[in-house]
Amino acid sequence: QRELTLLFPSLEGYYRTTGEVVQADLKKVGVTIRLQQTEWVTYRSMLRNGEFDLAYRIWWADYPDGDNFLYPLFHSSQIGTSNFSRFNDPEMDQRIEASQRELDPQRREVMLTLLDDAIYSKAPAVFLWHRVNITVCQPWLHHYSVPLVFNGIRYDQETIAPPAHTQGESP
Repeated sequence: QRELTLLFPSLEGYYRTTGEVVQADLKKVGVTIRLQQTEWVTYRSMLRNGEFDLAYRIWWADYPDGDNFLYPLFHSSQIGTSNFSRFNDPEMDQRIEASQRELDPQRREVMLTLLDDAIYSKAPAVFLWHRVNITVCQPWLHHYSVPLVFNGIRYDQETIAPPAHTQGESP
């Protein structure tokens, strides 16, 4: 049985915790995982050069579009920059490029969904989770909107107008 190394950065504790969960889960099916925590510069260099068995990564969207994931993470031209799985599939490259040229939003959405499904089925990465934000607002908060992608919005358009009280109610 071969031991695999899971590479992750030493930035924050949840990377290590996630690594430990993956390690424990794979041990149940007979796969031995050694955790290798490295400082950020070494981690990035090892990712770029393909010097790892497994690597834990996160990816946040910079803009709300499927291309923000498909092109940087899975197009072969991005190997060594952001395609650290080293996924190389000429058909997927062509489909990603075609989706970038498509101007009809509905057609493009279908193309991106099918592309996402195709890449997922090829399993160049194990997708652990996707963050979900839950926002609760009171009816007296006006002009608030949830941004599609957090980009440092200042929330300076919002106003608070407490509900009016009816006669006999205490404020």
